[in-house]
Amino acid sequence: MIAMVRKTVTARRTLHRGRRYPAPSHCPEPRLPLSAGMKSAIILMILGAVIFGATFAGWYLLNAFACGMSPTGCTGFSLKWRDWEALQLFVPTFVLGGAIFLFGLWRAVRAKS
Repeated sequence: MIAMVRKTVTARRTLHRGRRYPAPSHCPEPRLPLSAGMKSAIILMILGAVIFGATFAGWYLLNAFACGMSPTGCTGFSLKWRDWEALQLFVPTFVLGGAIFLFGLWRAVRAKS
């Protein structure tokens, strides 16, 4: 039993660049740093996705609230894309979030080449 445990422990130890380490997790592989252009592109893409997602969540919750306020009751609801009165408040942020995401994507492609 002890011999099996010793064999397992020594099997877990690896040779990495000629040195012996107790576990592979103690010596991570070196990573190339991201350029400033790529970092800003990733931040823009995340920001655009968050704006777009928050706008969609707000639109969804507004439709759910409107369905719940119906005096006849509500068993299910759908997104009312034809209701321009409420949708006019959400379209600018949909467009803004999408534009920021696409701009970040464009910068990422440009920074990579």
